[in-house]
Amino acid sequence: MSIPDKIAAAKKINEFLQAVVTHGGLRLKYRIIVDPPLPENRDWEKPEILVDFSGPDSALLLDRGGEQGGDALRVHAVADARVDR
Repeated sequence: MSIPDKIAAAKKINEFLQAVVTHGGLRLKYRIIVDPPLPENRDWEKPEILVDFSGPDSALLLDRGGEQGGDALRVHAVADARVDR
């Protein structure tokens, strides 16, 4: 499914992540990339918007099966980006 207005969606994701980082007290930085450059031979996932996390608490997104935590952030961010449609 293609995202019609990627810039607007990225802004909504940024607003959501700012609130999560600020109110969650996380030591986390992130970079939002629209249409990230990816190798052509990458056949498993080609995101239209990519969020790259870094910082001391970035490991929390993957610790103890935390991939689910990352998935939860992804679901909420996507839902938040669709609110104004």
